[in-house]
Amino acid sequence: MRQIIVKHFALYHDVMIRGKKISFLRASIPVWNSLLLMILVVLKTDYPVFDWVDWLATIPFIVSVFFGFVYFKFKPIKWNELDDEQKWQYGKINPIRTNSFKGLEWHRIDKKFKKIKNRKIGYLLINFITFLIVVGLLIK
Repeated sequence: MRQIIVKHFALYHDVMIRGKKISFLRASIPVWNSLLLMILVVLKTDYPVFDWVDWLATIPFIVSVFFGFVYFKFKPIKWNELDDEQKWQYGKINPIRTNSFKGLEWHRIDKKFKKIKNRKIGYLLINFITFLIVVGLLIK
C-alpha cells in the first residue's frame, strides 16, 4: 500500500511542452479526478440537498487530499521507496553528499535524466480528459 501511495502522491511530474518544462504535483491527478467525481455526483443528485450519496462521493476526495498533502508529514519518504524519477527530483530538492551511496546513485540518475529532452505529456492529459468527460456528463 505504501508503494502505491509513494508512487502516485510523492513529489511531482515534469512535462516538456514546446521546450518549456512544466511541473505539477503527482497528488494533483487523484485530487483533481476525485474533485470532479464529487462535483458530478453533487450536481446530478438533488443539488441543494446534500444526501448520503453526496457524502459518499466526497470520501475519495478527502482520502486523496490526505495522502497528497498530510500523510508525508507524518510518514516521511525514504530513499529506497522512490523510483528513479522520484530519486532524481528528491536529490534536486534535498542535496545529497556525493561520497555516500545515495549521492553516487543520484549522480548516475542525474546523467540519465539530463539526456532526456522530451517527457511524455500523458500525465497532464489525464486531468484534461477527465475534465472534458465530466463537463460532457453535466451538459446532458
